[in-house]
Amino acid sequence: MKKRICFFALMGIILIESLVIILLAIKNSQEVKYPNIFQKEEKYTTVLSSVGDVEKNISLNGVSILDENSFITFSIDKTKLSFLNVKEGQVVNKDTKLLSNEELYSTVFGRVEKIEVSDDIKIKISDFTKYYSVVKVEQKYIEYIKINKNVDVLINDKVCKGIIINHAYKIIDGKLETYITFNSENVYEGTNLSIKINIAKKNNVLRIDRDSLIIENGLYYVNVLNDNIVTKTQIEVGIVGDDYVEVKKGIQASTKVVINHYE
Repeated sequence: MKKRICFFALMGIILIESLVIILLAIKNSQEVKYPNIFQKEEKYTTVLSSVGDVEKNISLNGVSILDENSFITFSIDKTKLSFLNVKEGQVVNKDTKLLSNEELYSTVFGRVEKIEVSDDIKIKISDFTKYYSVVKVEQKYIEYIKINKNVDVLINDKVCKGIIINHAYKIIDGKLETYITFNSENVYEGTNLSIKINIAKKNNVLRIDRDSLIIENGLYYVNVLNDNIVTKTQIEVGIVGDDYVEVKKGIQASTKVVINHYE
């Protein structure tokens, strides 16, 4: 009789434990959208966390502009046409001779835009330092728009430095007109520009590739690969930059993190 009671008691305990396991499994399946640990036979693209720079920029599109003040014109006697030392489209420096037979020099770094011959010779040179662009910055970024702030200007796949020289004092349709000047021999009037204005930067911090960041319910995670097993790991982040994300807590340098996960 005692043995029978013990047997049923043992079976009851096993049944209760089984129910607890099932209930926990159901709870976990509701809280997690996909398993934290993937099977090792799956394939991954990974990168190592590293120490380096993280920066965040505003990216804007603009067009190069010239106005009447962007040109300088030299008038030369028509009889000196044969001594002309420059041609249309030529880039000139401040010390470029315009005539081969006398000391007449360009006074700007720019491009010979046009040579007109009529009663005299007129050489029209654009001043590279007078190119500018007008871009519209969203209101939420206005605090970062400061006169004399340096910016990057991408022109035909080449980066040159630009400066914010002015901005409007009135927001229209949620945007602020901002004037940026730059200096490049790769630009013509009407050239399309890509402009980057830095709003945050940190040097020598732990970082991960932005493509490896997972955001769920306001929390940040990465999938860490170790011994062919991938584990979703919560991290604390700082700057979420254009290419990298600053990591404050959760992983160390040289941690292998997954960028893409393939079934």
